Amino acid sequence: MRNDSIALHYNNKSDSIASELKESEVTGHVHFVYGIYNYLNGKYDSAITYFFKSKANFEKINNKIQIGNNYINLGACNNEIGQHQSALEFYQKALKIGLELEHTKQLMMTYYNIASVYVSLGKNNEAKTNYLHALEYGKKQANLIPTINSLLALGIIARETDYDLAVSYFKESIIKAKSIPNAEQYEVKANQCLAETYDRYQKYDLATDQFLNTTKIVDSSNNHFLKAEIYNQAGTFFAIHFKDQIAKKLCQNSLEYGNKINNHRIKKDACYCLFRVYESINDKNKALQYHKEYLSMKDSFENTNKLMEIGVIQARLENEKNKVKNEFQIESLNTELNLKNRNKKILTGTIFLLIFALCILFYLLNNISKKKQALSILNNKINTDTKMIIEQKSKLEESNKKLENFAYYAAHDIEAPVNKMRHRIQILKNELDKQASGSNPIIKETLKSTEYDAYKLQEMISSLLYISKIDNYNSSSNELNLNTLIIDIIETLKLQYTNTPILFEIQKLPIIYADEGLIRSLFQNLIKNAIKFKKENDVATIAIKFLPQSHDTYLFSVMDSGIGIDHDDINTIFEPFKQVSKTKDGSGMGLSIVKKIVEFYGGKIWVESTIGKNTIFRFTLSKIFTNPNN
Repeated sequence: MRNDSIALHYNNKSDSIASELKESEVTGHVHFVYGIYNYLNGKYDSAITYFFKSKANFEKINNKIQIGNNYINLGACNNEIGQHQSALEFYQKALKIGLELEHTKQLMMTYYNIASVYVSLGKNNEAKTNYLHALEYGKKQANLIPTINSLLALGIIARETDYDLAVSYFKESIIKAKSIPNAEQYEVKANQCLAETYDRYQKYDLATDQFLNTTKIVDSSNNHFLKAEIYNQAGTFFAIHFKDQIAKKLCQNSLEYGNKINNHRIKKDACYCLFRVYESINDKNKALQYHKEYLSMKDSFENTNKLMEIGVIQARLENEKNKVKNEFQIESLNTELNLKNRNKKILTGTIFLLIFALCILFYLLNNISKKKQALSILNNKINTDTKMIIEQKSKLEESNKKLENFAYYAAHDIEAPVNKMRHRIQILKNELDKQASGSNPIIKETLKSTEYDAYKLQEMISSLLYISKIDNYNSSSNELNLNTLIIDIIETLKLQYTNTPILFEIQKLPIIYADEGLIRSLFQNLIKNAIKFKKENDVATIAIKFLPQSHDTYLFSVMDSGIGIDHDDINTIFEPFKQVSKTKDGSGMGLSIVKKIVEFYGGKIWVESTIGKNTIFRFTLSKIFTNPNN
């Protein structure tokens, strides 16, 4: 509604101003200003029109700098509406002009915008290259803000793969931020990114110092939002690492400033963190108090968001109504005044404008009708495709079920002949020992190898039967103390690996509700895997931890000090019958069983490994499946 009336008003106004000026340069600036106005108000189509008009006027006088600026703004408009490829094409044209003129400021802006588009497209390597160019020209321009932003962006990209490089970028951004007066938000952001990087790469001592340093910076700040945000993040970090007193102080500060700025999200997160801290130090009354406040904040936060959305929409509608009303009142008064002072010519012009308006209205109605028809066709196609997808999904699920049943019954039928084969091999060995030919080493070795192969085959069949049962497993969920279960598993394995030195580090584990058989198989397979791949002539160190993550899931980790897993094998170790080392015993089904059990309990599992150093298996279990209260 506003688009038609206001846009038409400003379009007529800008055209009339431009016709009076009669000069391409000033006309180009007028269109450029209206383009910026529409861009800032989210009218990207109108903004694009004005930027094209501005570019055309500057092309008449060959003002290449302003032509380049229009290309940059055209790229920004297309990027906002999701036309990333078109945005890149406009930015490339601006880049060509900037390189031709060696215009440092324009090159800095263009490279920075190109990098932002590549980030949106998920192309981090291309984004990194362009951020480096933006950083280079930002330093030439001596403009520290774009330089710091480029350093932070480069650090965030590098953090995914290169720890040292990311740290160097963040440290450089900290140094530059300190040299800018009244720019504490950039210094805080740089310190915050560095602390997050230390935490991501498990440099917990460095992360601790960095988070404390970040909180010191914001202590003297007058920005309450910045204080609330940083205290909240730092408090959560210290709570996760069981530094309860520091976490308690920071979260209380976060809650205090969250109340000052009335930010529901920060207050909600602070209450949840305080609840976990007091729970950890066994202060049940305080834990219960903050848990109630968290639940209240959570509900309030969701309701406030909805009310804010409704309020914003209502405010916008009211604002639009008032502006349109004012515009029409002004037009009405002008028309009335003109009717009293003008002659027949004005009447003729008014009739002409009315006919023109009716033509536009007819065109819009016709266009709307065509779009409705196209939308109806598209909806029909979507409905047809959806029905087809549902049918295909049903067939695929039925096919998968048949395949699983086939695998189960096939393995079950093969198990009996394999047992018979092992029994007959044992009979042959016994008979061979009784006869004179029993001294034949070739026959003995052949029987020994055959017996081992039969054992391996039986082990693989048993594993296949087990993994086939999990999907249809009729489990009984009982209260299960994981600390007791792990100790029992360890005692059993020590009897099995009597000649293997093993050191266990067990963190306090929670009580969950699950099937003991499945959970025992899960942890036992991971621990046996850690023992199997320990370093030769070294103690097998195995650490089992419980990491607080969210109120929806449990997060566990099993870490060993073994030989590690090659990067090429990481993505395939959970496949059935996949054995990384052919020299190790096993059916190759242990990790497949682990993954199946984790998925049975609504979780995910992943692995991180460094060759020659360690391997960490992390996995989650959903509380929806492991807690009867849910």
